[in-house]
Amino acid sequence: MKQVQTPKERMYFHAKRLLEREFEFVVEEKYLKDAFGFDIGGDSCEIEIKVCDTDFHKEFTKLSKSFKHDFYREASQAGSLGVPTRFYFMVPLKYKDMALSRMYVGSGYWRYGLITYCRLFDECEIVRKSGTISHENFHGEYLQKPYSFQRTNNIFVGQI
Repeated sequence: MKQVQTPKERMYFHAKRLLEREFEFVVEEKYLKDAFGFDIGGDSCEIEIKVCDTDFHKEFTKLSKSFKHDFYREASQAGSLGVPTRFYFMVPLKYKDMALSRMYVGSGYWRYGLITYCRLFDECEIVRKSGTISHENFHGEYLQKPYSFQRTNNIFVGQI
């Protein structure tokens, strides 16, 4: 009997697939980043998955979460190792307007992109492309640590 995946599991699947199309390495993390892709050239992208509106709002209000965005905002001006070149939120389609209103120009989050997930058709769409957050090479710290990468369909997939 086939096990039915939850919407969050499907969102993780789609985030990983989006990154696999563009990057040489795709890493799934458990804490600060949900999905992260990078290549040897230094380009990188982070996708943060939010399944409900309260989860999305916690990203900006909970101290441990909002610290990351403050760091990204400050590092985008000064340039810093540890900041991806692009950042996306992935939310269910019904939260599209709420997410876009949070990422208005001048908010500090206006460079972030938005991906929506439609459960009915089990597909995602890039609603707003991410601007460049940082020009620094982010991948260096991943390649210097002993992570295990597996080759999957000519893509390296690793877990931290």
